[in-house]
This record gives sequence, structure tokens and C-alpha cells, in this order.
Amino acid sequence: MQNHMRLILATLTLAPALAPASALAQLPPGCSELGLALTEHTCFHVRFGPFETVTATPGRSAIAATANIDRVHTHYRVTIPGGEGVVTYAPARTGSWAVFNDPDVQLELRDAAGTLVPAGLSHAITSCPFLPRLRVFELNAGVRYRVVLGPTPSTEVVILFEKVDDFDTVTARDADGDGFGDPATFVVTPCTPPAGWVSNDGDCDDSDPKIHPGALETCDGDDDNCDGVVDDVGKLCSVGHGVCEERGTSTCPAPGASALCSGVARPASGPEACNGLDDDCDGTVDEGGDALCAGMKDHPRCVSSGTARFCGCEKDSDCGAPESSRLCQLDGTTQRCIDGCVNGFGRNSCPMGLFCSSRNPARPGTCSDSCGSNADCEELDARRPLCVGVASGRRVCRECSPADTSRCSRAGAGAGCMLDGSCGCLDDSHCEGRCDLSRQRCVAGSDGGVDGGADDAAERPGLVEPSHDLDTPALGERGCACALASRSSPPVGGAGLSLLMLAGLTIVRRGRRANLRWPLLAGAALAATLVPACGREALDDLTGSSGPVPGIDAGQAADRDGDAVCAAILGTRLVRHSCQHTERGPYQEVVASAGGTEVPPEVSASHRPYLVRFRTANPGSVRYRPSRSGTHVIFLGPAARLEMQEEATGATVRQVHQERVDLCGTLSQGTVVNLETGRRYRMTLDPGAETSLRMFLEHADTFGADAWVPGCGPG
Repeated sequence: MQNHMRLILATLTLAPALAPASALAQLPPGCSELGLALTEHTCFHVRFGPFETVTATPGRSAIAATANIDRVHTHYRVTIPGGEGVVTYAPARTGSWAVFNDPDVQLELRDAAGTLVPAGLSHAITSCPFLPRLRVFELNAGVRYRVVLGPTPSTEVVILFEKVDDFDTVTARDADGDGFGDPATFVVTPCTPPAGWVSNDGDCDDSDPKIHPGALETCDGDDDNCDGVVDDVGKLCSVGHGVCEERGTSTCPAPGASALCSGVARPASGPEACNGLDDDCDGTVDEGGDALCAGMKDHPRCVSSGTARFCGCEKDSDCGAPESSRLCQLDGTTQRCIDGCVNGFGRNSCPMGLFCSSRNPARPGTCSDSCGSNADCEELDARRPLCVGVASGRRVCRECSPADTSRCSRAGAGAGCMLDGSCGCLDDSHCEGRCDLSRQRCVAGSDGGVDGGADDAAERPGLVEPSHDLDTPALGERGCACALASRSSPPVGGAGLSLLMLAGLTIVRRGRRANLRWPLLAGAALAATLVPACGREALDDLTGSSGPVPGIDAGQAADRDGDAVCAAILGTRLVRHSCQHTERGPYQEVVASAGGTEVPPEVSASHRPYLVRFRTANPGSVRYRPSRSGTHVIFLGPAARLEMQEEATGATVRQVHQERVDLCGTLSQGTVVNLETGRRYRMTLDPGAETSLRMFLEHADTFGADAWVPGCGPG
């Protein structure tokens, strides 16, 4: 009784520190460090993108053209002119937001009134070599904040924003110290567990350290390994590791003895190689890592692609320095290093002074001493943006040419273009003052001083709001040419109605980014007139409001024209994010339970791809406990029949939307369900002829307005 009272008191004492951030809309009291789920996920996107490049507005004040960095799960590289600059950020949801940046420069957030937003938490990061520090701020949806970077000697800063409660994880009290928590004490929190608590709740007897998941099962009448099968009698089992593994059935030879598996392990296939297999059967896959690829110039690293592993490369930096003209390029089903260059962020290009002939990652170029276009020159030196042919036949970068003196002025060095391609003067008519012929430069007065001209930033602001709509498909791009007209909609043709619908949604999206009310109202009004033709609740979800999943319910029809059903479909950014994780890994492998009393394995880790293996050709089960309530997407590859029940009640979870996924080779199907935090769900999967399935679970609300796009599907 005293032990129970101590446990209750400890739970009550720690509950505020472990309360879910999603419930409090702020960090729990006592939280001193955020957990690995958040930092490891952010580190993934630092390495693999998606990438966007913006230029900060010089100084500390924002202007209309100041770049925003609004996308979640996005690696922004911010150029800071003059050592101090500002970009803006408007969160899609209210709550705690973590800001990661590299290098660890001075950073502050100010709201629309200019008030400094204090950081509620700041700590160094040791789990990711690319991100030295994170800061957590309490931010409000719809407010556009100024992000002031500097003063700093750095000319570029990497920065990422992530919603903290997207990474709430289960934490439970570990009374017996075996590393597994008591499910009766679990809470969800984004923070690292305090002393005496662990990041799981898998213990089936927290009073006995010999009983926990993975423990040796003995024939003693207890479920020592917490798999739901006492003494493992009759359970399907396996012996050996890796390629040596063989299946059998578990038996108990005698009381007190260890449970035995009837299978006989096969011999090892040879020394360890980088192939995703445990070749030497020691229980570790591809140990040695990159050393397994030593001496392979074009395949220097042991890398993953989906569930496959091979010697290759992940990014250009694996192949050489930024100026090495060596690229990591897709070659059939593997990635290898090749000679070539690409002018683009994160890609290797040419040595200083040489130009790359390609900006297309699909068609690498070569290096030469001639520029190919003005864009090459602007990238090399913005002061000499013109690519001009010279007598030798080369094309070189110049400030001006006889045909283009637009950058030259009488108030600057001169309104004429000199033989070396620089702005200057040949007589006083080129100057506001007089022309110093010895230097071919304009000077003011008799002191010979040169007027440096207007500030570059004033002449060429170059600060254009980046488009975030490039990856969002238009109606019909993901499946069919969907005609949106319906009996209840205005008499507008399918193509015209599609354009009007997209126009309304575009106004809404841009209004949200700029925090302007009139575009929201105008765009919503325009799109609302067309909602009957695009699914019952497409507009609500596309503008980021909460509510049921848009589009059609499974098996139900929306408005039809020919063979097409018009509805909202999963957004491209959401699907690509899931594809990216399943393409890159790392995967956590689980074995589906075969039914009966056997406890299904957990697939609840945030942003973690799973490889679900099946012991037989029959359906198997896994279990999932969401850390947040709302709309969840269950991605599978290949496609499989899926059923889901709430464990406590056995109630079937309705699948409100399902669609085929064709944006990557690792995923084939997306199924949408509405789930509640604090509940555990059992998923039964029928793999058909497959022996394993890839699985990734995503919380759709994380992507706000990008979670859904208008589209169509089969009737």
C-alpha cells in the first residue's frame, strides 16, 4: 500500500512537468530539454531538405518584400547582407515553436507591434552535428513575426521552425529500473524524461526488473517478455540472426528452463557487406558503416534508399567539396558519385572563376571559363551581372556592355561603359560632376573624390517573396482531367471553374502568408461559390480550419462528371514529406503479431518509418497510440488491406478517405482516419503475397493548408 501511495504522489508531483504541450499550448513547467524525437527529425531535414534559399532584408526592419520562412519541415538557407538582416515567420498554429539555426548566431523574434518575444527555453543540441542550438517561443497563429538575425560575421544562416507538440512522446514511470515504463503512469510530453522515467510504457510488471519486453522467457508460468503469451508456448518464433534466421514454434522443455524454438539456424553467408543484411549473423546489420565501402571512389558511403542499403552517396558533399565538380547523382536504382556540376543550392559546382553549364539537377553540366547566361554572372558576382562575348571568343562577366548601360549612372562611376566592361566616363557628359580621364571615373568637385553612387540595395532590392505554390498541383494534375461543373454549381465550364477555384484558393493562401484579412475574405467568397463542385468540405480544410476530412467518404460519391469524382486529395508536400522519410530511413523493424493473446508491436514513434514483417501469409497486427488528436494518414507500401479498431472498446475506426500514392516508389497507399490522443488503436494488415510492408504515419494537421489540395479520383 505504501509503495502504491508513493507512486501516486510521485505521479502527481511530476504530472505538471510532463503534461502534454498540446493541452497547455506552452512548454510544461520544469521542462529543461526537448526530446530526441524533435531534434533527430529536424536533423533529418537539415541533411535532406526540402531546401529553400531566401535573402534577408538588411537591418532590423521588415518591408513588403521581406522574405518569409513559413514552411514546416523545411531547411531554409538565409543570406544575411551586411551582417544583420530580417525575415518573417507566421505560424499556422498557436503554441510552442522550436527554432533551430546554424551557426548559433544572435536571433530574436518580435511581434507585429515590435515587442520582443522571449525564448521560453534555450539549450545546446548534442545529437545533431548540423544544429548547435534550439530556442522555443510561444507564438500565436495568424501573427507575422520578424526574425532578426545578427549582428553576425556569418553571411548565411540555416534556420528551421518546428511545432513542439508535433513531437510529443509517451513517457512513463520506471519503478523497477529495467528501462521500461509502467503503462498505468504514462503521459505524453515533448521533453526528455526526468530521473526515474523513460520514453516508453511497455512494462507489463513494473515491480520486477526481470519482466519486461525482450526479456528471456522462462517456463515459470509468467509472461516474462511481455508479449502476451505465457511461457511463449505455441508461439511462432525464430532462431539465429540475419541471413541465418530460421522460423519455428516455441515450446517449454521443463519447468524453470528457457523457452526453446524448434527452428535450426542456417550458416552465415560470409563477411559483412553494405547490403542491408546481417551477413555474419552477429545481430548487427552492416556494422562498420562507411568502412564497408572503403576504396570505392564513386561509392564512398554505406547509404539507405527505402529499405535497401548499398555503397553509394546521399548528397554532393559525400563526393567532394562544393567546388570539386563532383556530384551525387541517381544512377538507375543506386546513387553514385560522378564528374559534373549543377548551379543550385546544396549542389557541388566549379572551382572559383569557372562556370557550370547546367542548373538542372537532372542534366549535370561541365565547368568552363565562359559564362553561359546573365544568371551565371549574377551568382558569381552581383556587381557584374552581364554575360558578354569578347574578342577571344569567350563569354565573360561584366558590369555593362555597349548595348546595356542600365547599371551605369552619372551619379556613380559614370554613365558610359568602358572597354573592360565596367561603368565609367570618357567625358564630363557622363558625369554629374566632372570626368577624371586618368581613371575614367566621375569625380565630384576639385578634390577628385569619386561618388560611389546609390546603394546596391536601393537600386536592386532583389527581395521577392518566394513562391511556396510551385509544388502544389493544379486540379487534375494528380490523376485525371477533373471537370468540376455540377448540377448545383454555377453554369461555368470545367476548365474555367477549375481556374476560378484555384484563384480563390491562391488568394486565401497568400492572404494567410501576408496576414491580410481582405484576401482571406475575398478568396474564401470566390472559392465558396464553387465548393459544391469540389467535395463538401474542401474549402474548410484547404484554408486551414479544423473539422472532418474533406472530400468523399470511402465508398461514397461526390459530384460527378463522366468518370471523375471531384474532391480534396492529400497535399503534395505532405505526401512528399512521407516519401522522403521512407526513401531515406532509417527504418524500425517490427514483426506483426499473428493474433490470439500475442501483444502487437508498437508503431507509435513520431516521423519514424517502419518495416512491418509477417511470419506467415496471414494478416498480422500492430498497434498505434497517437500523441495528438485529429486527422492521421497511414501510408503503406505496397498497398494492403487495412482494418483499424480501438483496443479498449473494439470499435471499428472508419476510414474517411483513401487514395493511391504515386509520388515515390516506397509508398503506394494513403488511408485517412480521425484518431484521439490517449487511446490505443490496433491495425490489422493483410499483406497478401508480400512478406513485409513499409509503413509511415503522419499527422495531417501539421501541414495546415498544405495538407489537402483540390483534385479528383475515380468515380
